[in-house]
Amino acid sequence: MFFIQFLFLFINYNMETKIYKSSLKNRMYRHSPKGYKSHRISNWKHNFKIFGDLELFYEIWETTENCDVCKCLLNPIYNRQKTFNSRALDHCPKCLIPKGILCKSCNIFKKLKCPCCDEYN
Repeated sequence: MFFIQFLFLFINYNMETKIYKSSLKNRMYRHSPKGYKSHRISNWKHNFKIFGDLELFYEIWETTENCDVCKCLLNPIYNRQKTFNSRALDHCPKCLIPKGILCKSCNIFKKLKCPCCDEYN
């Protein structure tokens, strides 16, 4: 009986450490530049349904330093804190094309005019 309990605890411990190691490996990848880019592009594609050349949009998003509306200085790309001047890709919800790179406050309160729909969304 003692051996079975010991064996169960040993197997359970090994499973937990394997799960921890794999989740640690995933977190390490997500914080690398390649993993961050992959995560950001898949987020745009699946959550916001944005289509087009997402690799090009990412390069523009990465190199933009100022907001397109208020011209404030944007946070560095790998800054994990969400502040009023964090980067956001503004897109039209009707035609699903990107409109510009804005700070979070402009993305929420001010909108860019869509070139296809000629509306403020």
